[in-house]
Amino acid sequence: MSIFEQANEARLGALNVAPIISMPQLPNILSEWAAIVPLVCHLATHRDDHATTGKVALAGRVSVSLFPRLGSLSGLSRLIGNTRKFLDHASSRGGTSLHVWDVYWGGMFPCSNGIAVEFIIDYCQQRHGRVSTIRMPDILPELRPVPPRLSSYSSTNLSSRSSISSHGTRISSSKNGTRAPRPDPDKDSIFRFRRSQTLHVFRCFRKPGRPLKSQPSNSWSFAPHILRPLCAAVVAVALLLCGSFGTAAMLFCTAISGFAASLLVAVKRPPGYLENNEAGLPSGCMLAAAHQNATEWYLFVGDRGIVDTLLNKTMFWIPDTRTARLVGGWLRLAHFIQLAAMTFAAGQKGWDGVCLVALLAVNWLLERCANSNANLAHSWLTRECVGVEIKKFEFSGRSYMLGAIQLYSGSQTTSWMDDIITPHPRREAWLRRLFGQEPDHSSWSPADLAKIDSSARLSVEAAFVMNAELGAPTGEA
Repeated sequence: MSIFEQANEARLGALNVAPIISMPQLPNILSEWAAIVPLVCHLATHRDDHATTGKVALAGRVSVSLFPRLGSLSGLSRLIGNTRKFLDHASSRGGTSLHVWDVYWGGMFPCSNGIAVEFIIDYCQQRHGRVSTIRMPDILPELRPVPPRLSSYSSTNLSSRSSISSHGTRISSSKNGTRAPRPDPDKDSIFRFRRSQTLHVFRCFRKPGRPLKSQPSNSWSFAPHILRPLCAAVVAVALLLCGSFGTAAMLFCTAISGFAASLLVAVKRPPGYLENNEAGLPSGCMLAAAHQNATEWYLFVGDRGIVDTLLNKTMFWIPDTRTARLVGGWLRLAHFIQLAAMTFAAGQKGWDGVCLVALLAVNWLLERCANSNANLAHSWLTRECVGVEIKKFEFSGRSYMLGAIQLYSGSQTTSWMDDIITPHPRREAWLRRLFGQEPDHSSWSPADLAKIDSSARLSVEAAFVMNAELGAPTGEA
């Protein structure tokens, strides 16, 4: 039998069986190389559940790509089978998932909804282009005298000062593109142990218009979900005739999985979606970062319903129905079919391996163009009538930045920063000075008092600049 004979041609693969449609000759090196590429670079990672959660949260439906990563179908089956458990683990297993600090309520928690917020961050930054960086004041001689009580600089009357815009320096102006001169670190002692912090501020508000109340999974036309598996089936039949059995099985598997997941699994929005459940607190103020010692920070302010939904609440749930359980069971089976198809193509080599690599390339193009992360974020923002404005600030230190956020928000709660700046007598003295109270002079040396006072001054000046650039932290456009 030819299956036990040594293949003379690489195009026939390990089976050494001539296909119905004859394929051209294939170099041996290409046959060997193509066989291992998908098994090396297309495997699911610990970030896959994190990404799946974000995509479902923004799209409002479960979708399967043309060539999912090996292990992704198993993750989808777990999502459909037990949504709550899946979301609990997906929010903490993201590897680089964001941590969130609620400035108003003082809580700290991992960011909900997987990678959805990161998709929105990336999309907004790309849409706005290169945003000019506003450098916060960091030289003490430039600061105005601080009155005995700093509490007069609350967010209510920050906007009443007309001269504050001159204290924030833009690194790159949109008009002339000039760079502001930096102070000399050798002359100014404040720069000796400096580690700059970048704060990206996203002000969320509601646009005029009515958001689409119907579920996104029901508003999509049935045609794309029917035509795509039909086209995949036609291509799979052609691949079978060409002898690419592994790739054909792969296409059949993903076509059926995509059809079942998109049309048979209902994705619902939970009660209170994008709604504010705190009647006395119309605005939100939440700080997000990769970890407590980060240098890139993201501050979300504005409409509390939007901010709270994106960072804290779950954006979707999947009802536990008999149909959903059947689809989940099929996806578990489809995972093993995909595993068998990919390993078969790797063992068969020949044109089967080359076709699998070609399918991988087509899937990569589709994911980057038609199903890109930016398109998901844009569609969600448009569908829900949500607008986002961004600003970028640079601080010379982390404590100055946190103090500025505290003053800008107008919140009296300080426990939110406990995880970032460890509670310490020096921090408590700094907070007292920040709120207009004098620290205990007998407990501190003159040098310590000077540092506490300078840090409070810098925070006050930065809060002035933030209020001038952003306005009050409300959800109004």
